[in-house]
Amino acid sequence: MLDLRGTKNDEKLLRLGYIAEVPKDTVLKECARLCGAWFIDEQTRNEHFEKRHLKQSLPIGEQEVADSQRDEMLEQLAPVYMDRTKASIENRGF
Repeated sequence: MLDLRGTKNDEKLLRLGYIAEVPKDTVLKECARLCGAWFIDEQTRNEHFEKRHLKQSLPIGEQEVADSQRDEMLEQLAPVYMDRTKASIENRGF
């Protein structure tokens, strides 16, 4: 969680999808280990806890599959909008 302070990169971070505004009435969930991470829902918090704090290790092949599945899920839930970069917007006419 971070507070925007009106710096020059705030607009870029929002436009590209690296960050998103959280509605004011959202009740944030803190990591159970109090590592400083905050989440907009319990599912995301629980996934963070399992991955970062339980340190489950999988065999290499299974870890690659799990990482790929996680990446696909994140792309669906929180896509990064590379088509909104300054360069891609400027080059649309070409």
